[in-house]
Amino acid sequence: MRRISQRHSGSALLIVILVIAVVLVAAFLFIEGYIRHVKEAALMYDQETVYEAEDMAAATYLADGCPPEGVIYYYDDLTKQCYDASKYGWRINIDGYGRTSEEDNAHMETGAKGIPNKGDDGGAQFLAIFVIDRGETVISRWQGQILTAYDYSLMTEDERNLLTEDQLKQIEYMTEAEES
Repeated sequence: MRRISQRHSGSALLIVILVIAVVLVAAFLFIEGYIRHVKEAALMYDQETVYEAEDMAAATYLADGCPPEGVIYYYDDLTKQCYDASKYGWRINIDGYGRTSEEDNAHMETGAKGIPNKGDDGGAQFLAIFVIDRGETVISRWQGQILTAYDYSLMTEDERNLLTEDQLKQIEYMTEAEES
């Protein structure tokens, strides 16, 4: 009897090890799939927000009479409105809503330049949209509540020309703060 039970205890251990291995593989695949789903959902949200913001900015530009030098608008996802960037000072009171990481927007997968969500470095960003040429040219970028040298590097020359004196001072101040 003892020999029979010893032979079966080895196969029971093997079965337990196999069951644990199968459960671990299934858990790994589930977690990997869930992470991929969360990233895809964030990207889709950001893409839809960019399309919505660009449409709203172009319509606002037309309603503003198509200024020939163009306009930079800040899109507020909460109110679904575009606001003229020249009306803001040092801090822009628009909550960020970008969800995609820098890695996931490396090639403008969201439709806009920059980092939608900087994580701990600065959190969710919002959209700044430059519109010119009777609303036909629309350029979007992700930006935080305080303009930085990084934001400046993403701007076109035409956008840079539209910055107010306060905004330029803010960028200069943030550049000096980053360097020290």
